[in-house]
Amino acid sequence: MAKLKMSRIEILSSISDGQSIVNIIQRAGVVELMKTETEGLSYLDTSVTTSQFDKYLAVAQDANKALAKYSNTKQSVTAMLNGRTELTVAEFLKRTAEADLVLTVCFEINKKIKKIEDNAAETIRCHTSYDQIKPWLQCDIPTSCTRIGKQFVFVGVFPKEYDREGILVELAKIAPRAAAVDAEVINSDKSITRAVIISHSCCAAEVESALRSLGFTRPSDPTKHPPEIRAKRLLDRIVQLEQENAEYTEEIKALAQRREEIKFLLDYLNIRKEKYKAIEKLGMTSNVIVITGYAAYKDALRLKKQIEREYPVEFSIIEPDRDEDVPVKLENKRFFSPAENLVGMYSAPTGGDLDPTAFTALFYYFFFGAMLSDAGYGLIMVIAISIILKKFKIEHKLRESLKMFFWCGVSTVIWGALYGSWFGDIINVVRESFFGLPPVRLYLWVDPLNDLLGVMVCCFGFGLVHLFAGYAIKGYMLLKSKDIFGAFAETIPVYVLVLGAAPIFCGLFIEVPEFFKNISPYAIAVGAILVIATGGRESKTIVGKIGSGLYALYNVLAGFLGDILSYSRLLALGLSTGVIASVINMMGVMVDNVVARIILLSVVFVLGHGANLLINLIGAYVHALRLQFVEFFPKFYEGGGRFLKPLEIKTQFFKFKEEVLNG
Repeated sequence: MAKLKMSRIEILSSISDGQSIVNIIQRAGVVELMKTETEGLSYLDTSVTTSQFDKYLAVAQDANKALAKYSNTKQSVTAMLNGRTELTVAEFLKRTAEADLVLTVCFEINKKIKKIEDNAAETIRCHTSYDQIKPWLQCDIPTSCTRIGKQFVFVGVFPKEYDREGILVELAKIAPRAAAVDAEVINSDKSITRAVIISHSCCAAEVESALRSLGFTRPSDPTKHPPEIRAKRLLDRIVQLEQENAEYTEEIKALAQRREEIKFLLDYLNIRKEKYKAIEKLGMTSNVIVITGYAAYKDALRLKKQIEREYPVEFSIIEPDRDEDVPVKLENKRFFSPAENLVGMYSAPTGGDLDPTAFTALFYYFFFGAMLSDAGYGLIMVIAISIILKKFKIEHKLRESLKMFFWCGVSTVIWGALYGSWFGDIINVVRESFFGLPPVRLYLWVDPLNDLLGVMVCCFGFGLVHLFAGYAIKGYMLLKSKDIFGAFAETIPVYVLVLGAAPIFCGLFIEVPEFFKNISPYAIAVGAILVIATGGRESKTIVGKIGSGLYALYNVLAGFLGDILSYSRLLALGLSTGVIASVINMMGVMVDNVVARIILLSVVFVLGHGANLLINLIGAYVHALRLQFVEFFPKFYEGGGRFLKPLEIKTQFFKFKEEVLNG
């Protein structure tokens, strides 16, 4: 377990070699570049260039999404697990030569997509217009018509149902002197009547007034031709638009074979964008470029060898000052390294912190297994993850997560064997239900259902070890900083007080030997005195020291009680897994017929245990993490640092083969 030694690097090279050196640094992916405000150096503003790359990226992303949509290609699970496609540097450079051509293809695809979208919008408008005009198809004159010879024409809608006679009657009531009037109903229903009213010019004004009083309105979109002609034009246009879209879709599908090229273009543009953002941090003069950044010392040495072999540069590796904001890079052995992700979820260590990865891994694996605690479920995890890791080229981050769950699965197998839970009690269920045999002992240590209090006390004991380990690490860190009294004050008083109180606390649940009961009060008294004496060491007055000491005593007692009780979840979650598994098994053998029982048990076993595994796996993941973050880390770990963020090749679809920094 280690925080790698960090160094600041400074590279001086000619302007002509600068871009090539930046390319090497980016491919190496081990240097976090920094901008130093040094007198005499100038810096480039690359915001316009990076903005242009953002636009090109948007074009390529839209084209890629379009090909995914219209070509109906879906990524298989195998492809997802295998991760990104590997490229050599030579293959990468070969593909970059075609980047401009591929970008042109992206523009063509997006142009077709735009036409498809515009045509789809127009198709909707045509359908809407057709739906509006469809009720007027029986009308043989334009709906915009207002006059035929000396006859005035009113084409429109009444807000209620009328027949021809009803319209004429209503008009006669309102305009009795308008005699030369006729009406034709186009169609009607309970809420609307479409009609054509014709009147002589001599009474047109009176008829129009009467129609308004009846709520008569003209069509919102009147036609210049008979509605049937417009309807035909709309239907023809819809067919035309659909044909055009079908052609554009086929043209896009024909370009599906170029999707891999577009994916590469996305990665290439992103690499270029990140490089130009990094160039802003490089100091320059008329002839020299200055590259400054942070890297792990061992990475800096290898990078120095790589660059000096190819270019005439001045490469300096410098010890950072204490007040510098130096990033952190962790490196742990294979068994512990998966827990680096868990530490990262909490916070990066600062310069004074110890790397907690190894401790986190050990306790996390241990507690995860105790919470899931079914050997059958653990075997599923171990076997499934082993196959995936062996068969597929998993990306590093996912591989580390799978390795973490692999070790959690191993722990689960061990805990399940200790508790005697193999898919619950399926072994004894099968023995009794199908063979009439008596149950056998399955547990290697204890059956938690028959010794709840004993197992609970053990869980509290595990928690005590966990918490004491946190205090021990804190003491070690203080010793390392040569604060001997601080190391004593932070650990020994707490150990004495808590261990003294432990027999009394355990006595609430189980029998405790008289010897421990007898010495317990003395240990508590000594521990309390030590906590009070050391807890106020920062205060300057006697009253302050006593007050601070008493407050420290309260915090230890109340804090430890709450912390220890948190570990009851080890029992609660472990029991829930086993009990639910046993209930699932019981449900599977509830029928009398043997054949039906086999079928029912098979179905219930797969579905029930699958759901139980999923639910309790999530619970174990979350609660084991909580014990680290809430109970363990606060005892010694400050956090608040930052991880190294190197200039690297950030790609989504392709990756370089390991050709860089090979020593």
